[in-house]
Amino acid sequence: MIIDLRNLELHPGSREEFTLESRGDEALLKDLPGRFLASVQLVIMVQNAGHCFKGQGRLETRVELNCARCLENLIYPISTEFQFTVASEAEDHALQEGDILPYGDGQVDLEPLVNELIVTELPLTPLCQAECRGLCPLCGSNKNTHRCNCKDHSIDPRWEKLNKLR
Repeated sequence: MIIDLRNLELHPGSREEFTLESRGDEALLKDLPGRFLASVQLVIMVQNAGHCFKGQGRLETRVELNCARCLENLIYPISTEFQFTVASEAEDHALQEGDILPYGDGQVDLEPLVNELIVTELPLTPLCQAECRGLCPLCGSNKNTHRCNCKDHSIDPRWEKLNKLR
């Protein structure tokens, strides 16, 4: 995901809008597991601020994940707004706000920023619904869709003596 700022560089104070689309990097979802259902779409507005470029944009995509409790598939939309700065390496130290992307030959690679945004928007514990009841530990059925008649008669051995007090 590369944007070309060479034309914008010639006009201080001006703005340019970029619309980018790419396939999502499946490696970002390996720990969940999951897959991208839609391409990653970016709409970015970049302004030449004279000594650097200021950018803001919106990222949108959809991923399919597995519920952490019942293992059913769920669709998780990702939609986030972000800001970034593009500066040459000499100016990096003077700018200490937000994400700073390096500006080299007039092109800027947004892929590291996009990947970071996607990873930070993913849930730590994906759930199909907040009240997901999960799987039965004995028969393995999904408690959201089936009502099992399993009864857990196992007692923690540390509390077994209390059972004799009845």
